[in-house]
Amino acid sequence: PHPPTFRIETSMMDRVLSLDLPLDSTSSPPTITVQPSLSLRNLTSLLSDHNYMLPSLPILLDQTVAGCVSTGSHGSSLHEGTISDRITAMTLISPHYPAPLTYPHSDDSLPPFELARCALGKLGVITSLTLALTPLKKYVRSETIIPLSSFTSSALVELASSTSHCWVHWIGEVLVAISLTESDSPSALPYNGRNWYPFSSNLDDLLKKSSPPPSPSSKNYTFQHSIPLSHLDLLLHKVSEWKLSNPSFSKYPMELKFLPSSSLTLHAPNSTTTTTNTPFVCLNVWWNVPSPNTFSSLQSSLVAIPDGNVHFGKWHLPSMRPPFSPPTLQPSLPPTPQLSVIMPVYNAQPYLPEALLSVLSQTPPSAGGIELIVSDDCSSDGSYEYLQQLASVMPPSSVKVVYISSDSSATSLPPPALQLPPRQSADISSSSPLPSSIQALVTNPITPQELAKQVHPSNTLILVLQSERKNVGQGATMSRMLPHIRSPYTGFMESDDTRSPLNYQALLSHISLTQGYLDGVCCEAECVGWEREGMARYVEWQNTLLSTDDFRKFRFVEIPSLMQTLVLKTNVLRSCLHNGAFRDDLKWSIDYHFWLNFFSKKFLCARLPQNSPKFQWRQHPGQQTRRHGRLSIENLRSCKCEFLSRELVESKTIEVWSVGKTLGGWVDDLKSQCGDGTLVVAKEWNVSPFDISEWNPDLRPARLFAFGMDKMRKRVESIVNDKGGGWNDDLDFFVS
Repeated sequence: PHPPTFRIETSMMDRVLSLDLPLDSTSSPPTITVQPSLSLRNLTSLLSDHNYMLPSLPILLDQTVAGCVSTGSHGSSLHEGTISDRITAMTLISPHYPAPLTYPHSDDSLPPFELARCALGKLGVITSLTLALTPLKKYVRSETIIPLSSFTSSALVELASSTSHCWVHWIGEVLVAISLTESDSPSALPYNGRNWYPFSSNLDDLLKKSSPPPSPSSKNYTFQHSIPLSHLDLLLHKVSEWKLSNPSFSKYPMELKFLPSSSLTLHAPNSTTTTTNTPFVCLNVWWNVPSPNTFSSLQSSLVAIPDGNVHFGKWHLPSMRPPFSPPTLQPSLPPTPQLSVIMPVYNAQPYLPEALLSVLSQTPPSAGGIELIVSDDCSSDGSYEYLQQLASVMPPSSVKVVYISSDSSATSLPPPALQLPPRQSADISSSSPLPSSIQALVTNPITPQELAKQVHPSNTLILVLQSERKNVGQGATMSRMLPHIRSPYTGFMESDDTRSPLNYQALLSHISLTQGYLDGVCCEAECVGWEREGMARYVEWQNTLLSTDDFRKFRFVEIPSLMQTLVLKTNVLRSCLHNGAFRDDLKWSIDYHFWLNFFSKKFLCARLPQNSPKFQWRQHPGQQTRRHGRLSIENLRSCKCEFLSRELVESKTIEVWSVGKTLGGWVDDLKSQCGDGTLVVAKEWNVSPFDISEWNPDLRPARLFAFGMDKMRKRVESIVNDKGGGWNDDLDFFVS
């Protein structure tokens, strides 16, 4: 179901079609209509000859007009937006429509003008553009040097607000602000987009000394992230933290640019859907580095700042990419849902229909529906075909099918992580008698037609399918659903589990009641299907962790909750990813890396009150949970030590209190992770009372207590509080 591929050559379409200038004050505002390949440099020169201008131009003037507006290219001014904001009319040729798309239009079935103004080349080929003009102005240029030690965000905002254009270079411990101010003085120059230059010798020297040295193996890469100007202090704090963690880049130059917010576009750096009209500050980086992945950890940090925008015309994490699908092949989905749930599928029959139904039939909160995003990972048991049949019988307004290209590196072989042998044999045999609940799924399966009738009218299904089917593993399957999340909150679902009615309503209501304090909320879990005593004890222990303190306190013992029990803020999820994706490799499982990363970033999570609607975790013979080779005690301990070493980086001494092989394993792994700068001390201890009253509190070591049984941990904490100097959440940890 793909449109035919064809190419339109536009390089010769570089003419001015009309220049409409007002005859008097009662005439229409001035505009110019151009073809797509006219360069900004030639356009600016032409307008200057007629004493008009585009009021804010990007630095690179040799790009085409169509390229500029398609990518949201912009200048730096709190008073003027992007050139995309100047578009008053345009025409595109799209492979999805039989006739050209002409804007403005009043046809609600066609893509909106806000999408077309900055469509990243996804909507079609621009053939003409009409831009609003303003009278030509003259500016004088000035430079202001601000040492970071005396910097205040209010002073910088005042400077950017009081001048026509302001462009800031952040170089090490100095900010250099270049300002353009409107003037009639003899030294003022007409605006042409290059009024920033020439730089002063001082700024030139700073840039030359701080820029990355050229390398044959490196290229120039650029990255930008915009956040509300009201969060400028938080932006500077996040970047400063990143520089401390990446000292080799600490002196490289960064830029701060400014933009007013705009509701005229959807995917530009200053696009906003709010009514607050809060302006943006844009952190821009242009470095000569071996790979753009240099920016991945920086962007992951900045994503946590609320209401920010990625610059899609520059390098960005693939998971941030906005979803586009052929408009005529897919009807428009309802307004933004309140919750997106991602469900990877792999050979999930006979459980799949019940899992789908348990989400799609949920009663959503009043603020919006639930959007279930499903992707199949090359199933061979009929799961893929079932999903296609379901999509074909659901109402067109509540389903969207998106075809994506397969990863070129994917193969038909199982992912490496799945090729590891199990660490233990299955505790449920495939020949075990079917529980009655499972027998019903086999003998009387839910048909796609029956399921479609029970979908709540506010809920929707997005089906993400590969155009060429290849098995890529659960992590890659979950990651390719990330660009399709439209909601402020995200949940997780496995294709063989179920959840109680009103479960998501309870989770969303609880997180809403906290008014932003909590970043995530979990529900209780219960085991269903085949009986597995070990798993039942496991979830019973998790269910006892209720508060944010409980979750943090035991994060190095086990994961505090199954990911399927969790609903969290979508921006928090994105900041907990690994290079923009779920980590799923030979060492790390998805849930373990996610939770340790979540807590390392100081996010907060709690659980619904007991006896709230639950998540049902199905146990069955095909289940890999807890049996997988990378979930060995040794591997999990190594993963925990990796994050512990980061949290205890300032501790000169770490004591490990335990016995036997457990003690030796923790000591060895910590020594390997922490290096020579940290003393790791083994403390053989069978949980008998001890007294440390003579310790110097200024030399207080970090202490790890490695005990697996809950009753032992309770005894440990009692002794530590009584005679061990008291429990300190920053220095004392339970591990297992």
